[in-house]
Amino acid sequence: MKAEEVTAQLEAIASDALFEYKSTLLVDEWTSAGVGDEHNEAILRFMERHPEVDYGPPGALVHFMERSYKDGGPASERWDSLVVESMRRRPTSHTSWLLNRLINGGDPEKRQHFLDVMSEAAEHPDADELTRDSIRGFLTYQAPKQSLH
Repeated sequence: MKAEEVTAQLEAIASDALFEYKSTLLVDEWTSAGVGDEHNEAILRFMERHPEVDYGPPGALVHFMERSYKDGGPASERWDSLVVESMRRRPTSHTSWLLNRLINGGDPEKRQHFLDVMSEAAEHPDADELTRDSIRGFLTYQAPKQSLH
């Protein structure tokens, strides 16, 4: 499956009130078809175009994207880069939540970098007010932890 197909499938349900449910069905189809992490950038770009969608807590798309990165290594580095790049292109409340998950990941060497990216995103001209509120909330949440690292 090509990235364009993944994008087209997501675009077809973007305005559907049952997006969270239908995205779960898509992820099940992708998993059965052997679709892997090669399409994570396309999914993140979709999220950037559709910040208003309720993806779920965290939702099937996040579980799909994160599944191959849990064990560290080169795939994990790629995931970190994709999330950072997405935040720099157009932060959304859901992608800021993904970045916060990386901050919580426990890697002290990466933590400050991720916090810096989060701080930069708070001033991004394309971030809507909901996203800025989310980012401020995450930065407030992370502040007491700074002294621990």
